[in-house]
Amino acid sequence: MALMNRARAKAINRGFTLIELMVVLFIIGIIFSFAMLSVNTSSSKVIREEAQRLTSLIKLISEEAIFKSREYALQVSETGYEFSVLEPGDGKEKKDQWLTIGDDATFRKREFNDAVVFESRIEEEAFFNADSGDKARLYFLSSGEMSPFELVLRNEQSTAGYRITGQATGKLEMTELYTESAESR
Repeated sequence: MALMNRARAKAINRGFTLIELMVVLFIIGIIFSFAMLSVNTSSSKVIREEAQRLTSLIKLISEEAIFKSREYALQVSETGYEFSVLEPGDGKEKKDQWLTIGDDATFRKREFNDAVVFESRIEEEAFFNADSGDKARLYFLSSGEMSPFELVLRNEQSTAGYRITGQATGKLEMTELYTESAESR
């Protein structure tokens, strides 16, 4: 009887086997990979939604310029963007000036989400004005023309991204972009 109690005590105190530890680590790895996939998916979704929003707003401001026979501009920086309208002067003392559209809910100033990395490629240097600071200014004319531009919204940690291109003729296009990940650069 004492021999049986000793064998039972040894069996209870022996600990985990290597197989049991490997199964637990495998399960933890699977849970961690699902968590990482959900984080990347949500930041990719944020970037896609922001690119779609910006594309829609650019289309809308371009149409607004034609319908209202007014000149509009989009000022873009690394942190966000805002729309402006050209207020014509009286030809004498009052000069033409760009005024930020602040009272319109659609064209209000917007900040990029922290997950979004913004890049702009504008061919003409004339779109960078001294009075607009470090912001690029894209013009939308009442004739339907716009400044040619390329805007890229992407995530620094993944390959998710979108390119918005506009041509002088008013053609606008949003395409999905695949870039190298931050580790491979």
